[in-house]
Amino acid sequence: MRRLISTVVTDTDTFLDMPATAQNLYFHLSIHADDDGFVGNPKTYMRICAARDDDLKILIAKEFLIAFDNGVIVIKDWRIHNTIRKDRYHPTTYQEEFKHLSLAENDSYVYQTGIIKRAEVEEPKTVDSLTTAGEPSGNQSATITRPVVAKRLPEVKLSKAKLSKDKKTLRGKSDKRTYAPDSDELKLATKLWEKILENNPEAKYPNLQSWANDVRLMHERDKRTWQQISNMIDWCQNDDFWQANILSAKKLREKYDQLKAQALRSAKPRQSVYGRQQRKEPVPDWAKPDYKAPTGDISAEAKAAIAAAKARLAAGGTND
Repeated sequence: MRRLISTVVTDTDTFLDMPATAQNLYFHLSIHADDDGFVGNPKTYMRICAARDDDLKILIAKEFLIAFDNGVIVIKDWRIHNTIRKDRYHPTTYQEEFKHLSLAENDSYVYQTGIIKRAEVEEPKTVDSLTTAGEPSGNQSATITRPVVAKRLPEVKLSKAKLSKDKKTLRGKSDKRTYAPDSDELKLATKLWEKILENNPEAKYPNLQSWANDVRLMHERDKRTWQQISNMIDWCQNDDFWQANILSAKKLREKYDQLKAQALRSAKPRQSVYGRQQRKEPVPDWAKPDYKAPTGDISAEAKAAIAAAKARLAAGGTND
């Protein structure tokens, strides 16, 4: 069956910024995915196109793929890429994983932690429906359909009293955002994840949408600029202590002021407690490890000077 790959996805800066091996792997997975966009053996195609584990991790980190705990992956923008003839569509065999997917407004998959109750079946999208059964003739268009995925369930109407009681909960749900791959929030969240991955290739894949929301809060509420956040990501992941402690965007936000203070302190020359730069005194000869005291008798002049000084002191004078 012919597979299509939309340039809406592959012509983005986010996609083209990836290594060529990661792009190539994405094309192979798109070609060999089932009719719902699932691939159960991605490592097979990694070997075919000489891709590395890092290429797969990058595709997951940049949210071109959604990975499940059992190793199965699904192409996030599969429905943007493909329309499938109704008489040729075969549902995926990965139904348990499929139950965790819903659709965003742009028809891309969104992973949900809980199992989704399926909505009503979508009506197939058609173009000049067939007038005869079986294969379309040369001047006929095939009936095409998309895989059935649950849309968001309609909101339940609540009484004013209930709305007032659950105001915080309802606001939290309604404010949940989805960040696009080219958004500043998701770019910085991905940057932090890639830096963490460089320090620990076995780091567990995070929820980058949640990280992106923490980045947004840093920018909007804490008044950090995008450049300041980016610079702090670089600094903390290059520091031996903080790279082991800043393992999420939430932790980066919590510790930002502490990180900033330490970064500024590290950049300044060391000063004394009185605020003045310490002065380095020259080491006298006698304090050096290889110092040897002079030996031999002193001169007659020196002896005379010492005797004169002793006489003045005995007479009650000074030694000036």
